[in-house]
Amino acid sequence: MPVRHVFWRSERDVWNAGVLAGAPDPAGTLVVALFERGTASLPDRQDWIRERLGTGRAVLALDVRGVGALAPAPVTARPDGAYFGTTYKLMTDLLWLGDSLGAARVHDVLRALAFARHERLGATVELYGEAGQAVYARWAARLDDAVAAVELRDPQDGWESVIPGVTG
Repeated sequence: MPVRHVFWRSERDVWNAGVLAGAPDPAGTLVVALFERGTASLPDRQDWIRERLGTGRAVLALDVRGVGALAPAPVTARPDGAYFGTTYKLMTDLLWLGDSLGAARVHDVLRALAFARHERLGATVELYGEAGQAVYARWAARLDDAVAAVELRDPQDGWESVIPGVTG
């Protein structure tokens, strides 16, 4: 199975990354996958990827900002997923700037879809999202009418699922 790392700009000075598995087919189907830990989940998702490749689809495992290869370097002493951890600090900084990490991650998914179309990785694009990443797949599909299908595995409802330290 051919595998390659791909990078593109999501916005000025912001890079996105992913791992493309399978040979892209301009007339075929591409599944853009948002795994719980991004590309760091790949060792645990090889069977899932092989199943999709077996049906003739290619798979782009996506890292949105702050996940997988794009995980931030620690800026606090607390663990990243904890209250007052690095992601929490960066998220609150964005809120102070009038932005949000959730919106930025949805934007990353939309830019990945645009990248896939520009590079002709597939005529049909599907989205897959699991657990906390499912919310980004769900919103991106609502904003991009060209997404052919959305599969959500163990989706967590509400933004509380993707904001460290917040409980419902």
